[in-house]
Amino acid sequence: MELTELSSYLHHRKRKNGPDSAVSSSSDPASELGDMENNEFLVYSYVSKKLDNIENLLDKMEALRKESDEADARFAQLRPYKAFACVSGIFAFCYCASLWLR
Repeated sequence: MELTELSSYLHHRKRKNGPDSAVSSSSDPASELGDMENNEFLVYSYVSKKLDNIENLLDKMEALRKESDEADARFAQLRPYKAFACVSGIFAFCYCASLWLR
């Protein structure tokens, strides 16, 4: 149940019982206790669901961080090879240019 649905439900309950009444219009205290427990359960369910969503997001963020760290480590290992390839490419270009200009 989403927060808007929960809010709407609680507002409906308040309107049904009257704007100034803190207690149910029924004279049965057990019925009022049941209503309170039902409301508490709805709130608990909503909060529990949202906490689960937050935990899932944190797990995903941790997995992405680990993946990023692994990618950074792989890139750091390839840096010397990339530098060598770049320098080799420059020398090859200069050599070809010198042959062409002769």
